[in-house]
Formats: sequence, C-alpha cells, structure tokens
Amino acid sequence: EFLSFMIKDLYRTHIRQVDNMDKHYDPISYYTCLIRIGIDFMEANTALMSCVESSSIFNLLQEIIAQEVTPDIVRRLEKDQQAGYVFKVDSELMAQLMVGALIQCGRWWFLQRRRISKEHLLEQFSYLIDMLYTSARREGADAGSPLNK
Repeated sequence: EFLSFMIKDLYRTHIRQVDNMDKHYDPISYYTCLIRIGIDFMEANTALMSCVESSSIFNLLQEIIAQEVTPDIVRRLEKDQQAGYVFKVDSELMAQLMVGALIQCGRWWFLQRRRISKEHLLEQFSYLIDMLYTSARREGADAGSPLNK
C-alpha cells in the first residue's frame, strides 16, 4: 500500500509535465518525453531502482505505472485520431502496447545503462514511435512523408 501511494504521488508530481506535453507536443515528442521522464527518475533514484529491480516489487511497480499512465495514453491516442491518424486497433489496446513499450524499454535501459546511453535509447525509441505513427497515416495524406504532415 505504501509503495503504491508513493508511486502514485510521484506520478502525480510529474503529471503536470505530461499534461503540458499533451497540449504542445507532436506524438513522437510526447512519447519520447514520457520515457525521458521515467529514465530521468531512474537516474535520480538509482539505489531505489536497483532494489526494486532485484526484487519482486518490480511487477507491482509495473502494474501501478500501467494503471496511472494508461488513461493518459488513451486520451492522447483519441486526440491523435481526432487529428486524423488512423489506427487499425482500438485505443485501449494501442495504449497497452505503448505502456508496455515504455515500461520495458525503460527497464531494459536501466539494466544496460553502462553500455547504452540515455540519448541513444531516446533516439531509438523516437524512431519506433515514428514508424508506428507513419503506419497510422493521416487520412488523405501522402503515405511516404514523416508523420504524414
């Protein structure tokens, strides 16, 4: 219970950043910034994350993060659909994919952080999001253009 409260409180502290991002950022920047927030947190709390990673608490942490982040991502996906992006899957399923990718990529980076730079991970992650959104072309847009602007 205490861990759940602590994680939710930390998320709510950072939610202002997410709310601001949602209003001003394109999809690639939005998701890249989400993972950056997580990585920055892990960097600032390395000892805590090492303890969490080496225990069974990580599964609980993952579940709590997913519960907190998923509604924000669903809202973002629905906003992107209103802007003309056409996803062939429901926003709830797409949100689960995105949350899973955010959590797993962050966890992977934390374990590989001595070998893989944060900047490299963020660059690679933004390429993945770009590919996803390029495949969800905007209606009537040229399929070959980045983000189909």
